[in-house]
Amino acid sequence: MLDWGKENHAGSLNQIQAEAWKSLFNTLDSNSQVFILFDRSQRVIAFNQAAAKMTKSLRDRFPAKDDPIQSFFPSNLHEPLAEPIRAALEGLELSLDLNLGDRAYTLVFSPLYPLEGQPDAILLNIVETHAPKSDKAPVSEPNVLVEEQVAARSAELEETNRKLRSDIEQLLTSQADLQASETFFRQYFLRLPDPILIWEKDEQGEFRLAITNQAAADLTGSSMDDLHGLLLDDFYSRSLHFIGPVHTAFSGIETRQTEFPFISHSSPEQKWVSCDCIPLSDRYVLNILRDISQQKDRQRLDENDRNQIELLRQAMTAFTSVLNMDQVLENVLSYLDKLIPYDHVILYLVEENQLHVQASGGFSEEDDPLDSTIPLHNPQFEAINRNRQPLFLPNALEYRPFKALGPLNCGESWLGVPLMGRGQILGYISIYSDAPAVYDNEHARLAEIFANEASIAIENARLFEQVQILAVTDELTGFFNRRYFYELVDMELARARRYRHPVSLIMIDIDHFKTVNDSYGHTVGDLLLKEICALIHKAVRDSDILGRHGGEEFVLLLPETALNKAVDVAERLRRLVADHHVTVGDRDITISVSAGVATFDDHCRTADDLFRCADMAMYQAKQAGRNQVHADRR
Repeated sequence: MLDWGKENHAGSLNQIQAEAWKSLFNTLDSNSQVFILFDRSQRVIAFNQAAAKMTKSLRDRFPAKDDPIQSFFPSNLHEPLAEPIRAALEGLELSLDLNLGDRAYTLVFSPLYPLEGQPDAILLNIVETHAPKSDKAPVSEPNVLVEEQVAARSAELEETNRKLRSDIEQLLTSQADLQASETFFRQYFLRLPDPILIWEKDEQGEFRLAITNQAAADLTGSSMDDLHGLLLDDFYSRSLHFIGPVHTAFSGIETRQTEFPFISHSSPEQKWVSCDCIPLSDRYVLNILRDISQQKDRQRLDENDRNQIELLRQAMTAFTSVLNMDQVLENVLSYLDKLIPYDHVILYLVEENQLHVQASGGFSEEDDPLDSTIPLHNPQFEAINRNRQPLFLPNALEYRPFKALGPLNCGESWLGVPLMGRGQILGYISIYSDAPAVYDNEHARLAEIFANEASIAIENARLFEQVQILAVTDELTGFFNRRYFYELVDMELARARRYRHPVSLIMIDIDHFKTVNDSYGHTVGDLLLKEICALIHKAVRDSDILGRHGGEEFVLLLPETALNKAVDVAERLRRLVADHHVTVGDRDITISVSAGVATFDDHCRTADDLFRCADMAMYQAKQAGRNQVHADRR
């Protein structure tokens, strides 16, 4: 039995009772419905935030405790309310429909009974039934208090409403005059849903747990008997932050709604708890705890959502700021790593009936699949192309169809995300984690949003590349056009001057090409040009630069190549063309070329010099009978 002391017994209990009412109506504060509790004299005992807001909107003033119940409503409603209030005080539970301001409400009067006799108090619950009809669509305001304060109880809100009436009625049954007793304290206040601790300062000055409730036992995973008499330092030995506010309360200063992580002795799980410490006397402190873990989780989720939205915004900005494909793909992998955890990632793009690995991450240099290709007919792409939405597997390494991918199936968890552009699939991103069952619907949702933006950036980069290619290449042959070829020659000559490296130029002209056009037509002439150019293109190095000089004339720039070597290349190309037969319908056409070769030296110092010398050497080949190679050897 708790020894309250002769001097402070009544006062302490009244203070505990006040805290009980506060705790109950703190819970009611989280409810969007209006709750008002008034006594037989029609004086208000307590009300929640929704009631205060309603009164402010109707009367332009905030209500106060001990106000008449009628003061919560406009004067024109006092008469209609008189009869329901009188009936409720006689013990009848009834409802009344009223218009308050521009909205319609149902007022529910619930008498709260003591153990016997007439009701001691009335709980008035006001529920909005509907808004008046309007030409404008109603605007719904989000209930910020519910979102921020009672996320942990939102699933039990209706049940809580029902229990609250019962709890208030039970509180009133202890004594008709609302004065608390120890029986009231034990039977009703300690049933509150929040964990309650009463700390007592003993004769040795130690702080011990005198009384607790079942909610506190549930929070700690202990029984109430095990907690009784526990020292403050032992109770909070794994959550030392709580000790300071209790000490502060014993010095006469209360603390409210301080939030700390809490770990009990029975479980390593960390919870977040809000702590109130209220001094009751020199000897006792009331310690109210509220488990706000779900609220904190919600806050973390909201923070994660905000971070994800910000990352997506940054990704969109990065995607739209560049048009170079390599830079776009680098941005895609960089921001993907921030949004979705992965150990390996492969980005495939569809190119000419196959999938080309355009970007990759998480691989060693030896294992990197970058620039490799795989057939379109593979189990991953077929599944993604069929569904056109993200897919994920918890155990990709054990999924039989994926084994055909070999080392490209490189993780336990897999998330595949299609890259869509204008209704067509551009490719897909294959995301892997070494841990099993990592990806879920939330990752898939986020990946789809990300992939949609990445697809737009990739498609824009492709279009930009095409425009760039069209701007510098000859449409018929695919060789660089004359303007851009001259720019490349200038750059290569600058490099040759700086490093004293050789560079040579071959000018090639198809012999008697006018006769081909006159005999077979320009369509056949174009086909012949394309075939000869494709033949030459296959026969030169990747570092060699091909250009169309005009008409049937072509130029070939050979970096790191001296004159004699360049002559050998020109001779090899001449023989290749001469030995080749172009088939047009039922006819075989043979063709030959004449070539002139010049090299960068003391008398060919500029691009114009190099073109002039090569052109003169080609003219000499023409004059000497065609189908031969001449070099400028001055």
